[in-house]
Amino acid sequence: MNALRIILEGKSKNKEEDKTKNRNLKKNFYEHKVNNKFYEGLNSDEINNLEKLFGFVFPSIYRGMLSNFSGFYRETISVDPSGNEEIIKTNRLYNYPNDSKETQWLVDEVKEFMDEVKSVIKDNGFDESEIEGFIPIYSHRVLVVFKDKRLSPVISIYDGDIIIYGKNLKDYLINEFGIKR
Repeated sequence: MNALRIILEGKSKNKEEDKTKNRNLKKNFYEHKVNNKFYEGLNSDEINNLEKLFGFVFPSIYRGMLSNFSGFYRETISVDPSGNEEIIKTNRLYNYPNDSKETQWLVDEVKEFMDEVKSVIKDNGFDESEIEGFIPIYSHRVLVVFKDKRLSPVISIYDGDIIIYGKNLKDYLINEFGIKR
């Protein structure tokens, strides 16, 4: 996980390369993503308390992530090429227990579309009968928790539209935040 953190920080010695790598044309806006800022990792007692809050034991990779960093955020600056608008927004992984109430809507959405969630899980080679719970991670992304703690797929769910967004947590973080392997 420390290597993943270094990748996510996105720092290199060549600042011009960073600007090029991090600039995307999106809806006629250029976005520059500023380096990620990490929340401190949790100790084992804090992680155990979160597991009690959620009602299940976390996947090994999620526990490892939480012990290294409990989340991160980054500012994204969107610039309209015509010069009319500049928007600064913050994107972040949910930080527990602080975001427990804020993410309840996502847990409710998973419950509402549970049949569809299980179908997507099954279609991607996972045993849907082994699901223990769900952890909202970021925006509409949810970590699926199985009895087998080596498994950690992440789904994206939006109003019944559900896909696997990462076959495991590491794959998800790389996919979501645009890091090339």
